[in-house]
Amino acid sequence: MNVQHSFFNLAKIAASGRLGQEMVDRSPAANPGFRNVPALRWEEEAVRHFVETADGLDLPYDPALRIGFDRAMAGPLADAWPLFEGCAGMPLA
Repeated sequence: MNVQHSFFNLAKIAASGRLGQEMVDRSPAANPGFRNVPALRWEEEAVRHFVETADGLDLPYDPALRIGFDRAMAGPLADAWPLFEGCAGMPLA
């Protein structure tokens, strides 16, 4: 993503007053671990992740992406311990 382009896009949308202010206002309460994040930072996230439609804000992603995730989560979880044991003696962090 072109940072300069995203900054000017943010400025343009914020200046127009079309920036989902309700989303920006609700974000700190909906994300308690991020209460001290400034409003401008929430606006940046709104511009990056949401599009404004006639019905309000929407997430511009393909809902079909969820199908693969749901299928993967429907079965039993794999035993991951052998993977960790195979890394014995290797730095992991």
